[in-house]
Amino acid sequence: GKSAKPRCFKHLNIGELPVTWRSNRSSWMTASLFDEWLADVNRKMMKQKRKILLFIDHAPCHNSDKEYSNISLKFFPPKTTSKLQPLD
Repeated sequence: GKSAKPRCFKHLNIGELPVTWRSNRSSWMTASLFDEWLADVNRKMMKQKRKILLFIDHAPCHNSDKEYSNISLKFFPPKTTSKLQPLD
C-alpha cells in the first residue's frame, strides 16, 4: 500500500498482524520489495525444512536473479499470464 500506517490499522500493531505490510509511494510492487518477500519466505521454508516451487509471471518487479536455498523460481512463458484460467 501507499501508507506506512493506514487508517484501517489505526488501533492495531502492524508488527503483530499475521501478514507482512510494506509500503511505497506508488503502491506498486517493486523489485526490492519482491526480493525482500522472497527472502522472508525462504527463511520460513528453511525453518520448516520445506522446499517449494514458485511459479511467477514476467512482471517488471519479478526480475529476481538471486538463488534461494528452499525456493525454486519458474517463470511462465512471456505473455501467457492473461491466458491462465483458474480451476473450478
